[in-house]
Amino acid sequence: MTILCALYDPETEELWLGCNDRATIGDTPSPSSASKWLKFGDWVIGLSGDESVYEQYLQLAGERFPEETANVLDVFKFLRLTFEEFGLGGQKGADSGASYGVDGIIAHKSGRIWDFDNQLAISEVPAGRLWACGSGADYALGADYAMQGGGKSPKERVAYAVGAAIALDVGCPGEALIGPFEGAG
Repeated sequence: MTILCALYDPETEELWLGCNDRATIGDTPSPSSASKWLKFGDWVIGLSGDESVYEQYLQLAGERFPEETANVLDVFKFLRLTFEEFGLGGQKGADSGASYGVDGIIAHKSGRIWDFDNQLAISEVPAGRLWACGSGADYALGADYAMQGGGKSPKERVAYAVGAAIALDVGCPGEALIGPFEGAG
């Protein structure tokens, strides 16, 4: 699993992203290290769950990403079509939609952030709120809540939240990767 965090800083107009740099295979940390954020023009997508498989499929389909859009539903359509093209996901029980085995965060350079679950149901995150996803999300959100009023910058809040998840959740191995989103345009 993983930890993903995103927070927009309206003062600097920077979107801060964070994640752990490793994944787990079962309970075993994988040997490779990398960011869990995929950049597509002015958009970034972070995946949690079976992310290593899904990231590869999204990279294969990357040339079809609707980079010019400002509408998250176009990004949603890209995700769903890509997952279906490669035969990912399936029906579970009486659920009306397919379940894909990943959830994550979609963010636009403008600072808008959306969470999505394993059925690709999208919810917009309120402006100014740090958001986290993955097995360490509760630790990250709890750490950010505990810091409220502490005068920390958005960068520091993301670093603190990711660090708490890595320290407390066995499913979030590795080191913290923190940085501003540097998309197109």
